[in-house]
Amino acid sequence: VSGFITVFIGLVLFMVLLSFKFPMYPSDIQEVIAPPFSPLAMGFFPPMYLLAQSFVFSMAAALWTVVGLAVSAYIPIQFVALATPVIASYILEELTTFLPSWLNLYYLTRSADVIQQGPMISFAYFTFIFCLCSIIAGFIFHYQVRRRVHNEVV
Repeated sequence: VSGFITVFIGLVLFMVLLSFKFPMYPSDIQEVIAPPFSPLAMGFFPPMYLLAQSFVFSMAAALWTVVGLAVSAYIPIQFVALATPVIASYILEELTTFLPSWLNLYYLTRSADVIQQGPMISFAYFTFIFCLCSIIAGFIFHYQVRRRVHNEVV
């Protein structure tokens, strides 16, 4: 949760500060914004597009934080905990390029239109996939920490 909140608030603050200097959207918005969230940019509240993109990217960052936590439970070295989210992101995104697009973490992290079902269903799908992967990594972390607490691991 803290990884998600940190990235999301950071992205939103960056967009707000940048909006004082530059326009939030270009004048020819239809050529720039791609699905699945493009209807949000054309709708009643265009910043919803930026919020949806930021939310999905923050969910991905939270996933990599939990993966780093799980790996650091197996390798209790400080530098492993710091470097694992970046390395795991790269490795797992590259490994999932061989899977169908709806399971490709590279496309999911960048909010690509992998299921062609509109913005709300795509948003729910992205959230579900990242939450599911985070829960799996959390269970791996829990398993290893429980073993360490009960002195089953040397």
